[in-house]
Amino acid sequence: MIKSSLMGVLGFCLFLFWAGHGVEAGENSCVNCHRNISPDTFVGSKYQSWKTSIHAKDGITCDRCHGGKSSADQKEAAHAGIYNSSDPLSRVYFKKVPATCGACHWRDFNAFKRSTHYALLEKTGAGPTCVTCHESHSTKIISPQELPTTCEQCHNVRMGINPQVPEHAQALLLLINETSLLVSQARKEVGAGDQNKLQQWNAAYKTMEAVRDGWHAFNLKQVQIQILKAYDLVKEFLVKKK
Repeated sequence: MIKSSLMGVLGFCLFLFWAGHGVEAGENSCVNCHRNISPDTFVGSKYQSWKTSIHAKDGITCDRCHGGKSSADQKEAAHAGIYNSSDPLSRVYFKKVPATCGACHWRDFNAFKRSTHYALLEKTGAGPTCVTCHESHSTKIISPQELPTTCEQCHNVRMGINPQVPEHAQALLLLINETSLLVSQARKEVGAGDQNKLQQWNAAYKTMEAVRDGWHAFNLKQVQIQILKAYDLVKEFLVKKK
C-alpha cells in the first residue's frame, strides 16, 4: 500500500491559491515581532511551529486566524480585536475553528457542516474540529498511520461509539492514497486528442473531488462507493499500458 499522507491523496484537487507568496520581513508586524520571542515561551513556540508550515510558505500569517492588525507597528494596535482562545469572541474559539478555517477552505467546511461531528460540536462542544486532524500552527494532513489513534479517542469499545470506525477509516485512506496516485499517473497516459479517454479521466477526477467531500463529511459509506468508482475509471489506462 502507498503510505503517503492525505496531502498526497488529494493534492491534485486542493483549493489553496496562495502558493509562492511567502512572508517577507517588514511586511507583517505579527511575524516581525513573534520571530524575536524566545521559543521557550508559549507564543514563541507557536511561532516556531508556524514558520515551517504550509501556511507560512503560502503567506498565511497570524492575523488571518486570530484577527488583529498586521500592518500596525505598536503592540496594542496590532493586538486590537484579538481574544484569548477560551473566549467565545475569539476566531479560534473551539466552536468557531471550522468557520475560521472555512474562510479559505470553504469546500471542506461545507462538507464538514454535513457531518455528525459538526452537529455534535455545535450542540455539545464535544465534537472534533479541523485542528483535531490538521493541528493548528504547524498544520498537517493526517496520515493513515496516525488516523486510528486520533479516531480512537472517541471511537472505542469503552465508549461504545462505533469502535469499528478507526480501522475502516484507515483502510479507506490507504485506498484513497493508492487511487489518487493511479489517477495522477493515468492523466499522463491521456493524449490531448483522445477525447474519450480525456472524458473518462475527467470523470475520475470529479469522483475524487466527491471522495474529498465525503471524507470531510465523515461519510465513510460515500467515500467507499466513490473511491471504488474512481479506481474502476482509471485502472484500464494502466492495464492497457502493461
